Amino acid sequence: MDDFYTQNNAKGYISFVAQHREFDFIATYHAAPYNTNTGNIASLSSAKNFLYIINPQGYSSKADFIATLANTDYDLIIMDLFLIALN
Repeated sequence: MDDFYTQNNAKGYISFVAQHREFDFIATYHAAPYNTNTGNIASLSSAKNFLYIINPQGYSSKADFIATLANTDYDLIIMDLFLIALN
């Protein structure tokens, strides 16, 4: 995974590595997202990392899911808008 991030970063790409193909949890490969950005994200071009999570069924509620996402250091989060399966 480190090699993947390094190669993509060298080409100017923002990378994302999932530990599970269902995209249903936040990866724990590193304690913090790769290329953590301490600045404010005012535009898409300011993003240095992103999270792709489209299956929130592992969370007990919408509030739990949103709170978990809010407590991450990802610059951009791509998620399923509908959260159909959650209460």
